Amino acid sequence: AGVRAVLVIPAVWTLLEWLRGWILTGFPWLTAGYAAIDWPLAGYAAVAGVHAVSLTVMASAGLLWCIASGHGAWIAAGSFVVIGVAGATLRDVAWSEPAGAPLSVSLLQGNIAQDLKFDPARYARTLDTYARLAEKSRARLIVLPETAAPRFLDGVDPAFLERLENAARHNGGDLLLGVPVRTGSGQSFNSVVSLGISPRQAYHKVHLVPFGEFIPPGFGWINRVLSFPLSDFSRGTVEQRPLAVAGERVAVNVCYEDAFGAEIARQLPAATLLVNVSNVAWFGDSL
Repeated sequence: AGVRAVLVIPAVWTLLEWLRGWILTGFPWLTAGYAAIDWPLAGYAAVAGVHAVSLTVMASAGLLWCIASGHGAWIAAGSFVVIGVAGATLRDVAWSEPAGAPLSVSLLQGNIAQDLKFDPARYARTLDTYARLAEKSRARLIVLPETAAPRFLDGVDPAFLERLENAARHNGGDLLLGVPVRTGSGQSFNSVVSLGISPRQAYHKVHLVPFGEFIPPGFGWINRVLSFPLSDFSRGTVEQRPLAVAGERVAVNVCYEDAFGAEIARQLPAATLLVNVSNVAWFGDSL
């Protein structure tokens, strides 16, 4: 019973969580390890990721059960203390260090409701909202949300892009704009492009949301019925490098991608800064 509680059940639980992060491109939300973010056990995340934290959380629960039920209580108590102390020690390790001087950053949110985001009558107001926010910023790096400009980049008014670029240049830095991008070959991407003193660069989202950003083969009828805007993106390549902007090397990830820590970590240690852009207006008022 003790082996089941401390080893078998935690191992099976963690394996199922890991599989959930892969099946149908992955749905890794609510992994048990995230609940331990403020516990000593969070120290294991830096060594082996969130699944290691899940494993130690479940094993610790099994050890507590062994203590309460008398299954090797003293050994279980000692093991519980060792796991906790080791996690706390790992948590105190400085796993990263500052790169260069502090950087001023503005995160700008226009609060555009989802039912208005793609309304053509609201489009000009949306662009003006973000342009005015950018012009008020004095930060060296300005970050706008995912699809802040809700049209393909080649269809966005050049005057709007010029306003953003001038705002970034005025601060001696750069701006990151969430905007869909399409190519002459017919591909389209959920992207982030840079504007400012640095050469223009782009990041194209790699891990797309199934049924939201791409339709798996055989399910095209769903898109025809629901008529999602921008629901057939192409995947960016995994070889993309961090964007050299505002004196930093910025590893960008878009919305859903922040649930896949191992994929973000691919850009380390080259990156000096991680930036996630999201459009959580999709969820309305729901949790």
